[in-house]
Amino acid sequence: MKILVLSNNPLSLSNSNGRTLLNMLECFNNSEILNIYINGNEPALEKGTFYKINETRILKNKKPYGKYVKESNGNSDTLIAKKRKTPFKCLIRSCLWSKKSAYKEILNIAKSFEAERIIIQCGDSDFLIRIACFLSKSLNIKLIAYNSEDYIFKTWNYIEKKKKRSIFFRIFLRRLKKSYSFLYKTADSFVYLTNMLLNEYLEIFPNQKGYVIYNSSNVKPIGNHDKTGPIVYSGNLGVGRADTLIQLSEYIYNIFNKKLTICSLTKDMTVLSKISNCQFIDFIGELQYKENIDLLEKSSLIIHVESMDDYYVKDTKNAFSTKIADSLFIGVPFFVLAPSSSSISNYIKDNNCAFIANNFTDAEDLLRKIYNDENFRLSKVSNALKTAKTNHDSSRNSNLFYRIVVGDDKK
Repeated sequence: MKILVLSNNPLSLSNSNGRTLLNMLECFNNSEILNIYINGNEPALEKGTFYKINETRILKNKKPYGKYVKESNGNSDTLIAKKRKTPFKCLIRSCLWSKKSAYKEILNIAKSFEAERIIIQCGDSDFLIRIACFLSKSLNIKLIAYNSEDYIFKTWNYIEKKKKRSIFFRIFLRRLKKSYSFLYKTADSFVYLTNMLLNEYLEIFPNQKGYVIYNSSNVKPIGNHDKTGPIVYSGNLGVGRADTLIQLSEYIYNIFNKKLTICSLTKDMTVLSKISNCQFIDFIGELQYKENIDLLEKSSLIIHVESMDDYYVKDTKNAFSTKIADSLFIGVPFFVLAPSSSSISNYIKDNNCAFIANNFTDAEDLLRKIYNDENFRLSKVSNALKTAKTNHDSSRNSNLFYRIVVGDDKK
């Protein structure tokens, strides 16, 4: 069955959204996948056919607006990726995409490919949602929505990280909500990243066929119980996580006499300076995915954190890091510091699959107990592996997604 995937970023191993959806498409042949996307980030060319839309060409009305991608490069041709994103720029971008010629080009590509299903990766690009609905109706084929975001529930200006909402943000959010309303009237099935997210959408869109598929991993458990290895954080340094890591690293150093090893990439020079200059952190930069897994396998404790700042507590409530799946599967003790209201915190408590602290005081006490009691340090590993196999197994999740897409879900 041929599927057309509409997304902001391509199916890729180099970005979290692309990797999440790519893992769920494992049951489809490469020749059955066409991904139309906007941003760079190195598509996984061996996994399908890729068509990249150049927004600058739309602005200048240079047809065709896109082209098939033959080789990977990290370049981005979006109008607002190179400059600071604002609600006004998002509105201009949305209006630009209202050109009938842009819709027609994508429709012709879909017809040429003979697409039998449309998959939309939801975000805050309202025009992509409208295009997905247009394609579904024009071609009379089913539309499946994959949703890991909660943008329409945010009543603050999340684009500029401000509490006060400008007139442009109000207009932008109203347009986005209308696009989602249209999507929920058009799509046949909805797949969510977490149960918490599904429940929030059910409150405003109760008449939907909704599923939950957590992010997946192909990692094989190694069950490393060596407590002499490094203590490792591998993940995003944005959304306030850097400040949490800096404070936590001091606790780790004082208790374990080890620096916190951080494997990550950031373009934020302020964050980079903070992390690099912290005496309790060994910052090693970004590693390739395989090298990153190798490092985690050698660790004695894997760390994940979310920001404890009031703004980010609210803004990232439904965030669920792609690193969770790998961390649970590896078989190394896993420690998480996150607000009690967060999706990750609730998930870990429900499954008893990692050490969870909801504030710095509890984090310090819990780390000290992990250090002093070896049996306690290993006490969550069994449940972590059980949870990983139940919810994060790549084969299981890709088979479920395949059945949802083809219509053999038995639900």
